[in-house]
Amino acid sequence: MNRSIKLTTLALAIASATANAALYRVVEVEVASDVAATISGQYGENTPFEARGVAIQPSALGENCFQTSCADDSYAAAVETRIAIPGFNYREEVAFNNDVTFYDFLDEDHVEQYCLNELGYATCDVWADIRWNTWVSELRGSSYLNPSEDVGSFHSNSLAFVEGFPSAYVNEYNNVINSLTIDGKAVGNQSVADLNTRELTTRNTVVAPVLPTPGADAEAFFQTRAWKADGTYTVGSISREQKNDNTDETTTYISRGAIWGEDGVVAELPWGASVGAEDDDRLSQGSLRDFIVSEDGSTIYSVGYNTFRLDGNNYLNAAVMKGSLPAANSLTDVAWVFEIINNTKSLDNDDDFVYSNSRLDSVNQNLVAVGSAKRAGRVTQDGASPNRLFVVDNIAFDAPEDVTLNARFFSEFGGIFFPSSGGEIGGINNYNEIVGTADTDDVREVDGKPRPQGGFIFPYQSNACSEDPTNEACDRNEIFDGKAWLLDDLTNGGEFSADNNQFRIIEASDINDAGVISATAVMCEGGYDSTASNALCQEGRSNAEKVVAVKLIPIQGATSENIVVRSVDNTRSERKGAGLGWLAFGLLALLGLRRR
Repeated sequence: MNRSIKLTTLALAIASATANAALYRVVEVEVASDVAATISGQYGENTPFEARGVAIQPSALGENCFQTSCADDSYAAAVETRIAIPGFNYREEVAFNNDVTFYDFLDEDHVEQYCLNELGYATCDVWADIRWNTWVSELRGSSYLNPSEDVGSFHSNSLAFVEGFPSAYVNEYNNVINSLTIDGKAVGNQSVADLNTRELTTRNTVVAPVLPTPGADAEAFFQTRAWKADGTYTVGSISREQKNDNTDETTTYISRGAIWGEDGVVAELPWGASVGAEDDDRLSQGSLRDFIVSEDGSTIYSVGYNTFRLDGNNYLNAAVMKGSLPAANSLTDVAWVFEIINNTKSLDNDDDFVYSNSRLDSVNQNLVAVGSAKRAGRVTQDGASPNRLFVVDNIAFDAPEDVTLNARFFSEFGGIFFPSSGGEIGGINNYNEIVGTADTDDVREVDGKPRPQGGFIFPYQSNACSEDPTNEACDRNEIFDGKAWLLDDLTNGGEFSADNNQFRIIEASDINDAGVISATAVMCEGGYDSTASNALCQEGRSNAEKVVAVKLIPIQGATSENIVVRSVDNTRSERKGAGLGWLAFGLLALLGLRRR
């Protein structure tokens, strides 16, 4: 079927007048040959799978791809593959960052009830069915494509690799990379299966340049995660088994934020005041996601979430954990103090339940931190319960009583962020450039379907810019005209337009100081039918699209004058054939169901 593409007059005029348009070129990251061979060996040749860009190699001081041309292989990307939508997120201490009672693990009806309570979709039965089948496959060790078969085979759903560093990651059963070190080493976690006993040995054990040393308490390291390493320290969480009333058919855990040094000796952070391991089946949790060390090595600012007691109940809330080191670069006898992000608390000042959970995901050397707060299902906004994205301008404090840290929600800044915007944080670099995934439409989700989402970049102007306008981080802000953009709009036009038109960026996961972004895209080989943001691939026929890992590499010399906003095709069309099959619903998960 031929379609008439309705491009606006303005878009056509801009496109014809701009010779060197776009800020980024999009480069697909090819799946490592050994990973592809493993998938083929376990599931058969030509088995469809998706590849997701999850992290980017940090850049050295002073490197800037907007000033100097950067090659495709200048910075390595970390990639994970998927055969099926994970039942429960491999990264998180708690399913959906919400199920602290571990109730939702018990049966499919519970999973559906979570969806109904917290997301409200009309498709919660399908949403739950897909996740429950994947979860059961993981527990049984059965094939993710045939859950009733191959019990004990433990075919992997998630395989990981680091581009250009074949020995950086050794895959086990299911595998995660959360970040990369500057020399390309992986930081994350993986599950391990024993094919001799045909049992899942552990769902989470650390992958990092330096592993935590269990000492006499080996049980504490059965469920362990690592999120970030800088060559001296590594942060993550340490877990221990803890029973509650839901433990009959599954094992449940408590966790604490943790940091360890080059010797592997772990310092575990306490929970908030008056918090015990269990409260009415709610198991206490903590996690460190990122950190910054002061120049003199005496202070660590770490961000993530912790368990706090609010109005007699335990809740998971975004927090800054400050550690004062008695000796530089030593974790011996660290004094920890906490500051909760005030306006992301589960209970507001009137003791109304607002957020089911919140967390900080990333912090930079300017002490600007970013995170998200999941609005509770019964506290909807514009027909949705969004995962609201926020920034904290300066996380520094001397003592908790000296300061109140408040979030600035992205919706305050307007532009692509509307009042009920939701999404997921990817990361922030030292230029205050924030990347992630955001809603692109404000349609109702309650009794409807997930909102469409896309990758974005937000060049945040912190208060430091008004105090010091010569700050280099503020100068680079001008490349983006001082506002947030969907990344699809920054890959359109100019000499790279045809190649870039093969991709639509659905998720941005990380950004380094050179400006290179790791991301996930839907790819139409040869190019979409037009450059419109919602263009079809080959008129919507067959399995023409696939989900791929990509890097967005800045174009040397690009400025805000090169930005060509993609048009919208107003012609109503339907896909022909089967489309992406299970991946089509997988895209819904990627675009709208990633609330962890």
